[in-house]
Amino acid sequence: MAINMGDEKMTQVSETRQSIWKAMEQYKEKMKLWDRDILDVGIAGDPEYAPGKRGGNHQFFGKNNNYCTLDILPEYEPDFIGDICKTEFPDERWDLVIISQVLEHCWTPKKAIKEAYRIIKPHGWLIVDTPWNYPQHEEDGFGDYWRFTPMGMDKLCEEAGFDIIYNISNSWLVSVLARKNK
Repeated sequence: MAINMGDEKMTQVSETRQSIWKAMEQYKEKMKLWDRDILDVGIAGDPEYAPGKRGGNHQFFGKNNNYCTLDILPEYEPDFIGDICKTEFPDERWDLVIISQVLEHCWTPKKAIKEAYRIIKPHGWLIVDTPWNYPQHEEDGFGDYWRFTPMGMDKLCEEAGFDIIYNISNSWLVSVLARKNK
């Protein structure tokens, strides 16, 4: 199956990745972000998902926004090197934080969501997704520790202070769009 990514064509894309892109497209339409500060966490330079080392979701949120990437692995050449569980960003820095296919690799996922809440501006957005029915996939530099149900992901975000706007889940993926209303 071919997915149109602007000038890039991705073939043989996993069902999980297709589900992520469908959710991102829906979220993009809901948020209509322009001239905003966006932080995309993880896969900053994965050549399969992030052509040009701009982050896998640049295709949805990069145009007309200050789009930056954060990754713990410097070889991916992110804009910022660091851990989403404890960043050096000031409070209320970002309009949108995207944590896509990262949370299962965080030993302390609650810290990651709480940190996202801290660095998101009032009325800002969080997109978080993680595989659900997907094989374990640890690699050098990070493990694979968790799977979240749709209800579990909602609860994790709500406990950090977010309001859940959408939960798009299927057998491959749990994806949440949440908002900080303070």
